[in-house]
Amino acid sequence: MSKDIINLPEGCKASFSKNTIIISVPNNISSLIRNENILEFVIKPPPITDYINKLITRYNCDTNTQFRLQHYGINGLSKYEAMQVLQFIADDLNGDWKVDWDNVTLVKYYICSCNGKYSWGNITIINFGVPIFKKDFDEVITHYRELLDIIFK
Repeated sequence: MSKDIINLPEGCKASFSKNTIIISVPNNISSLIRNENILEFVIKPPPITDYINKLITRYNCDTNTQFRLQHYGINGLSKYEAMQVLQFIADDLNGDWKVDWDNVTLVKYYICSCNGKYSWGNITIINFGVPIFKKDFDEVITHYRELLDIIFK
């Protein structure tokens, strides 16, 4: 896990397990707990339904499409809609960062699939129609695997 995703105070530890990030904070840092050695916070990425609702709102979907997406959730997404949802996720993670295609030394990242396994590829000068990330956010592959399955299978 990258430390620049979550800035942790000295002495804190973070681990990623089963779609959650667990941050362990020694009790001398936190005054919230007494007589405990560790305080654990669990931070989960936004649920996929948040991004599906964003898709419905952004594209002003017709009633049938709204019903399909709200009723079936992730299983109701077409490949195109799933790619749009992945773009929303990239936009959230990238924050204010905008890809600069004129800067050929700047590495840009995308998710790719090979033999059913997802990984990160990188490019510098060309975009071939996939969401671009400013870095390789491994939690995207871990947490949104079902979404990637729709796109790549």
